[in-house]
Amino acid sequence: MTDLERAMADLAFIQQRMVASTRFDGLTPATVSATGVLALLAGVVQTMSPLLMATPLHFVGFWSLVALVAVALIGGEALARARRVHGSMAEQLIAGTLRILLPFLVAGAGLALLLLRVAPDSAWMLPGLWQVLIALAGLSAIPMLPRTILLPAAWYFGCGFVVLAACAGGGTPSPWSMALPFGVGQLLVGLALHRAVRAAAA
Repeated sequence: MTDLERAMADLAFIQQRMVASTRFDGLTPATVSATGVLALLAGVVQTMSPLLMATPLHFVGFWSLVALVAVALIGGEALARARRVHGSMAEQLIAGTLRILLPFLVAGAGLALLLLRVAPDSAWMLPGLWQVLIALAGLSAIPMLPRTILLPAAWYFGCGFVVLAACAGGGTPSPWSMALPFGVGQLLVGLALHRAVRAAAA
């Protein structure tokens, strides 16, 4: 290995260490909280529109659309903000965050497709399973996010099991088995981010 190659390897190692010790600041309290309000509004809309919960497919399809809108809002802002805040480290921080979160998103989508395909009568489990997955994603992302994220992660984890128990009778779940956990959960995430921003500015 030449001196130039050794120097390049050392620089790459230093950059990796810097990325590993840097908190991802692409998420903002306002946008994350807005997705909580979106979930609550979606619960009201679905409650008032029986067609949107006529079958498990309608229920899951509606909430999948809500989730896509929320991911687009958070993801779009996170990409733009990360490039402004983190500069040259933005791409690596984004990639690291995606490596943590993407498996949980894929697992949630895969569970929905599987249950709707082979066991639609078991679709009542999806809200609770999705909430547990969100909790695990939050806990896995703690090295890159403020430690205050523990509270919303605990909320999602607890809600997941409560919702599984409440919906165990089968049939199409209540809209509020999604709206309330995700609405309050995202507002708690927004609060956690807000507290982290205030602590950093103090």
